[in-house]
Amino acid sequence: AVRMKAVASLRFRSVDCWSYLLLFALAQGAQAIGSERFLESVSGVTRDGRVVVSVQFIQRLQYLSHSPSDYGESVEIRLHRLGSAPQLPGAIAGEGLKELSPAQLPQIRLVRASGNLDSDPGVSVRFDRARRFEVRAGSNDRTLDIVLEAEPAVELEAAAEPLPDAPAVPAGASAQEQQLAELFRQARLAFNAGQYQRVNAIYDKIIAAGVEPYVREARVALGVARAERGQDAQARAQFERYLQDYPDGPEARRVQRLLDELLARAAAHDPAGAPLAQRRQPWQVFGSFDQFYLLDHGKLDGRDSETFRSSLLNSANLNWQGQTGNLNVSGRFAGSYDYSFLSERDSPMRVSYLYLDLADVDGDHQGRIGRQRLPGSGVLGYFDGLHYQFRLDQRRALRYVVGSPMRATGEGVDSDRLFNGLAMDFNGADNRWLLSLYGIYQSFDGETDRRALGAEGRYLGERITAYSLLDYDTSFDELNIFYLSGSWRVRDGTVAGLTLDHRRSPGLALSNAVRGLGLDDFSDLEREFSREELERLAKDRSLVFRSAYASLTQQLDARWQVLLDGGVYSLRDDSGIPGNEGLDSDDWYLYGQLVGNGLFRSGDLFSAGLRYTQAEHMDITSVLLRGRVPVNDRLQLTPRLRLDFRDRDDGGSQRRLLPSLFTSYRLTRRTALELDLGVEFSRIEAEQGEDRDDRFLYLSAGYRHDF
Repeated sequence: AVRMKAVASLRFRSVDCWSYLLLFALAQGAQAIGSERFLESVSGVTRDGRVVVSVQFIQRLQYLSHSPSDYGESVEIRLHRLGSAPQLPGAIAGEGLKELSPAQLPQIRLVRASGNLDSDPGVSVRFDRARRFEVRAGSNDRTLDIVLEAEPAVELEAAAEPLPDAPAVPAGASAQEQQLAELFRQARLAFNAGQYQRVNAIYDKIIAAGVEPYVREARVALGVARAERGQDAQARAQFERYLQDYPDGPEARRVQRLLDELLARAAAHDPAGAPLAQRRQPWQVFGSFDQFYLLDHGKLDGRDSETFRSSLLNSANLNWQGQTGNLNVSGRFAGSYDYSFLSERDSPMRVSYLYLDLADVDGDHQGRIGRQRLPGSGVLGYFDGLHYQFRLDQRRALRYVVGSPMRATGEGVDSDRLFNGLAMDFNGADNRWLLSLYGIYQSFDGETDRRALGAEGRYLGERITAYSLLDYDTSFDELNIFYLSGSWRVRDGTVAGLTLDHRRSPGLALSNAVRGLGLDDFSDLEREFSREELERLAKDRSLVFRSAYASLTQQLDARWQVLLDGGVYSLRDDSGIPGNEGLDSDDWYLYGQLVGNGLFRSGDLFSAGLRYTQAEHMDITSVLLRGRVPVNDRLQLTPRLRLDFRDRDDGGSQRRLLPSLFTSYRLTRRTALELDLGVEFSRIEAEQGEDRDDRFLYLSAGYRHDF
């Protein structure tokens, strides 16, 4: 009976798979409009005199391009999703975060996920002020790096250039704006020469002119100049006025921190003329909490309206860090509870991260225990367990990991599967390259589930960045993963990228045979199947995915940019089972986009793109239009429009129109309101049968509070 069940499962796997894909295609209508939550965390380190900010994702995403090119108060980054397995609508909701405001990184005000993973994923990053920056692929396929010029640890002790820069002068600026920008330059020269009375007079003149954003920046500069001279009361007055008039201004976080330091100095009776010093609390707790109402509603032609989703998504991201004795202590909790108002749907709770970090102050010993993710050790995804690292010297480290892998963050600990892994890291003398070699053994129900050797490498150069992963399963004697991704800055304004990917999906593991049959362990299978037959069953549940992507970004001038990318990808079933040939697919796409920024006012961005996809059973032509319009310091609008023209091989066709609008309003410095609303109008013209007109609605509305 078990053998018959196994054979039946394999024979009907193609039917199940196509049913799954059909469900995905029918239900994705409204979900494809809204922006998804795929951010994981943000961290930063100082390297080679610059601050490297790393944005981590929960999905494998490839960096394609960004705009503007190297200077501004914000940057829009375009990504491409890597991978083969389709996601059911809502499968990723609650797994990641929509926004991050890293309190430990004063240079970054906000990181926001934008777009849909399957069409136009992207990231918007807002800085504390206009900055020079560089964007590049990160250290692995779930990381993006933003490189900023390093700043002194003490904001007001920088004797060289402590004052904010003048706002960027837009093209076609009036004579008055050019004169105000020149006054900023004169104020800096006067400050460096010690002519403080002249500094105050110049900034007072700029403020009196009443022209934004020069007034805004002058208030910060005047406050900094007065605080540096020990005129605390006057400095506090400027900082308080700034926060009152510009609660969401680009320098709001920095101004608040400086104001807190002035108040702390007054409370501690510091000498009035002493320079400000950065005071770090021994313990810090920071993070965010958000609540969003999510609605997916649709009406198929000739049928009653149906609500696919109506829920309240509650998400929390809590971080803590501090020092006790000779130990640095930190930790993180990230989770969500999606309360459904529909009786037929579950209300899942997810815990993506829950761990505690301990490290000695010298960094020789580091340990993390709890729910986590870990690159470079052969653990492919989330796991519950322990990771320990011992640094042998400045260039070598030994790591050990033990735990249980997770299939989904909505599930508890999987005690049936256990793994042990050992890795050795080798760092280059200049910290530009890293090579990690690992071995891992995983068991399931007492049997060998996965046994693999692998290598992970990365190179971060001035013009070239590259990341590669090789995972070979010695139990199945077959390649599990080969991945190579790199970007090359050909010259200033020209960046090329290439990604090659070969992998098993899902990854090779003996437990695939059990999971595919809906069983819990090997007890029934072992009496009916040999080890070789079980391995064959497991391999037959794992498809082979191959892809190659290439991209080119060309900066035309300070405002305009052209983006080109394309790729081929295939899904293969090598089981040889009759009836499964239909699972094979060969697809390719080409995409071109024109992006303009700062066209009408500082911070705006507009893009127009054309994408052609030749899928296995249809050809798709898409037109994508998008804008980002900062109305003021508090309100930002992001209108979007997508047109899809789908021509199926059977002669039928589909036309889709998807207008949507994302709105963000900063209520206070730490609280923001968001609304994401979109509709889809779909017309299906069948070769045989009646035509259909369907409608879908997507709504996401809520708030987010940072603390």
